[in-house]
Amino acid sequence: MAQLEDAISSAASGRGGLVLIEGSAGLGKSRMLRWTTERARERGLQVLSARSGAPERDFSFGVALQLFQRRLRLAAEGERAHLLGGPAALVRPLFSGEHWGQTTTARQAAQDGLFHGLLWLVANLADEQTLLLAIDDLHWTDEPSLRFLLYLARQVDSLPVAVVATRRPGAAGRLDSELAGEAATRRIRLLPLSTTAVSRLVAERLDHEVGPRFAASAHHATGGNPLLVEAMVQSLGEEQIVPSDDNTSRIDGLRPDAVRQHTLVRIARRGADAVALAAAAAVLGDAASIANAAVLAGLQPDAGARAADALAAADILTSVDPLAFAHPLVWGAVYEEIPPGRRGRWHARASRLLYDEAAPAELVCAQLLSASRVGEGWAAAVLREAADRALQAGNLQSVIRYLTRALEEPLERDARAQALVDLARAKAAAGEPSAEQDLERALPLLDQPRVRAQAHQTLGNVLYHRGASAQAANEFERALALIDDPDDGLGRELAAAYYAAASVSPDLAPKARARIEPLLSRAPGDEGPAERGALAGAAVYLAISGAPREQAIGLARRAWGDGQLLADEGPEGWAWSLVTGALSWTDECAATLEVSAAVIEQARQRGSVMAYATASFASVQPTHMVGRLSDAHAHAQAALDARRHGWRTYEGALRAVLAGLLIDLDQLEEADRQLQPIDDPGCGTPGDRAWAVAMRGRLRLLQARPREALADLLAGAEVMGQVAGDHDSLVPWRPDAALAAAQLGDREQAEVLLAQAAAIAERTGTPTHAASVLRARAQLEPECAVELLGKALRGLESSQARTERIRLQSELGAAMRRAGQRAAAREMLREALEQAHAIGARRIERRVREELQVAGARPRRLAFSGADALTASERRVAEMAAQGTGNREIAQALFVTHRTVEQHLYNAYKKLGISSRARLAEALAEPRDNGTG
Repeated sequence: MAQLEDAISSAASGRGGLVLIEGSAGLGKSRMLRWTTERARERGLQVLSARSGAPERDFSFGVALQLFQRRLRLAAEGERAHLLGGPAALVRPLFSGEHWGQTTTARQAAQDGLFHGLLWLVANLADEQTLLLAIDDLHWTDEPSLRFLLYLARQVDSLPVAVVATRRPGAAGRLDSELAGEAATRRIRLLPLSTTAVSRLVAERLDHEVGPRFAASAHHATGGNPLLVEAMVQSLGEEQIVPSDDNTSRIDGLRPDAVRQHTLVRIARRGADAVALAAAAAVLGDAASIANAAVLAGLQPDAGARAADALAAADILTSVDPLAFAHPLVWGAVYEEIPPGRRGRWHARASRLLYDEAAPAELVCAQLLSASRVGEGWAAAVLREAADRALQAGNLQSVIRYLTRALEEPLERDARAQALVDLARAKAAAGEPSAEQDLERALPLLDQPRVRAQAHQTLGNVLYHRGASAQAANEFERALALIDDPDDGLGRELAAAYYAAASVSPDLAPKARARIEPLLSRAPGDEGPAERGALAGAAVYLAISGAPREQAIGLARRAWGDGQLLADEGPEGWAWSLVTGALSWTDECAATLEVSAAVIEQARQRGSVMAYATASFASVQPTHMVGRLSDAHAHAQAALDARRHGWRTYEGALRAVLAGLLIDLDQLEEADRQLQPIDDPGCGTPGDRAWAVAMRGRLRLLQARPREALADLLAGAEVMGQVAGDHDSLVPWRPDAALAAAQLGDREQAEVLLAQAAAIAERTGTPTHAASVLRARAQLEPECAVELLGKALRGLESSQARTERIRLQSELGAAMRRAGQRAAAREMLREALEQAHAIGARRIERRVREELQVAGARPRRLAFSGADALTASERRVAEMAAQGTGNREIAQALFVTHRTVEQHLYNAYKKLGISSRARLAEALAEPRDNGTG
């Protein structure tokens, strides 16, 4: 109780948290939760409650609806508009029912947004008044509501919100166990009563001294369970048994099974109508209406009402309309007493009762899941409807249960085939190995080859999005084999999908290239969604296979279609990410950022955290290249932060580009740390990890560890070569490998590597690749360094790669100094220093300052204070605040919490030497010291 009181106080002070009250049935979890809600109300908190139930476990978002629906319904129009303002508007369709009327694509797109919208609904409610969310029996909570609670738990510490829930660990599933392990979660374990406690309780209830042997036997009989002790005490009182040691043997008839039997005896004493009504209520589930229970029990309304009153008087029920059992153990005793055959028939009758009164599909299906075969078409139809709704809500286990049960009912041939395909898709997404078996059962029922191909495509898409790329490629290949015309829209789309899935695997990459090559020469036309996906795949292939960059850029722009691709597939699609890859790898930075910015904007609007993270990742490298290092770091951090939401799609590649950025930020130790996980097979695809291994080789070269550098560069290149061909498109690794080989004394290998790199750069025409070759050649031929670096710099005059131009300026200035051109060197170095300082390239800046000193200049020491001292996240928040954006809007836009925004602003004020946001714009705009004296 003290811990619960502390949770209430902490929430009232703005530091929210989650408390789980754990224990087996009958230990007092619900009683403790009721005490918490009463105490919270006394302290002035607003309390929203929900109770989970086993029959409603498959009711998607059922607990979330319980928590918030009544509060929203009772709110005045203006207050409701406020509560559902900002990102909370994403949940309007859920509470209005419109969510279930949307198209499948729309509901899929809205899934992440519902969690995000519910989080902001909680934040809006808590803005008005500190909030307590109380949930009883968490272990029976539906999966989407649990996912929302997980989402909330990861940010609740910055909100004035306490979440208190009860759960039985023995009945827990994966998600509520994951919730129990969250950092913000505090666990209170209720233990059984001790022998002494049982003795005191018996003595108080019976007003009689308890013998020690009697107490020990009573404790053994009940296991110290308070509910069972209370039931035992009632039995002792009714049988007029004195709790003395002489009566110890009488306890043997009152063990837990006998105590539960006593519950049934108490019901039986209220008459046959009470027995029938209790059984009907147990079948219908918690909160059953008395009218339906009476019909199911075969009772007239008046008889049903009398039976309900009698059960309430016997403490079997705590409510008579709706009917609610006093405790799950009481419900279980009644339910288990019904013979299995009769239970199945009653569940079938109950499902029809609910169906006829147009109850939600999930409530009807809760009965059907336990019912005998109905044998009527409506049962399969309502099960399939509930499965569709559960799929859009992300409740895969419910989808599987609904469809498995639907297949037990009569279905038309086509409907059965589609149900099997949908079941396979759900199982594949849930990681269940039997998905392929369900698909094989469906295929003979699919008469049209094209329809069968689409079934394979559906399964392939699901596998691709959960990272099973090789399995996905297999499904796409099976689909392609069924297409008569591989050049039609579906065929091209499948070829592109196969390439996207197979190209990241060294074993499948050659076949992937063969699939995509026929798409390369297609002339522009009326390009629909399928054609755009195919073009995106073709563009990536060209970008990483060493083709002239203009070809890849042209196909990528056609695929993007001025944003039509995003309009077609939404931010949750996959083709736009291929477009950003093709554009980024060909130095087309501005176009890459145009695409990723559009996706980020839509992801923010829809609350799609995964799409936001992927687009943030796609922004890192081009933002780094154009010289916005602080922004690039913020993008990388946003993608890394999304790992807490389960984002892993491009983690290996993210670590590669982040390490390259950190090198320019002069944070080599942090770059090393970010690359540590890349040897884990779970850190991205083989191609992504190879990219990161090659980047580690570049880092080792800078750390003066050439042997390790060469080993990493060659190891990464071997896998990248298998994936993308023998090209430097992902990482121009050959120039770095040449330098490492030269440092190890193998000048011959260095020359071979540089010659190969030069040929590739000439063929592709990628400016930064050509520059990297000339930079490496300048190091190997210092007598020609000024000429080589000057040529490289001229090659980047029209390039968007500002960071690389500054690097070349710094190295050209150093080469001029070594060649005795001291005046020209100082001029070049001063400009490089000013530019490096402006973009935050600390490593380049530090090296230029050293060269200036050697060249005879006296650059002032640069104090990294003021705006220079801000972290990437602090700068981003400060810039948004300086533009007049409020804390709430900043948090919503960046998918972070209020507290995170407040902390970043506090740090920014301190570093900028200001005390309010009124001076932010001025402080951020202060000119930087170029340090040249």
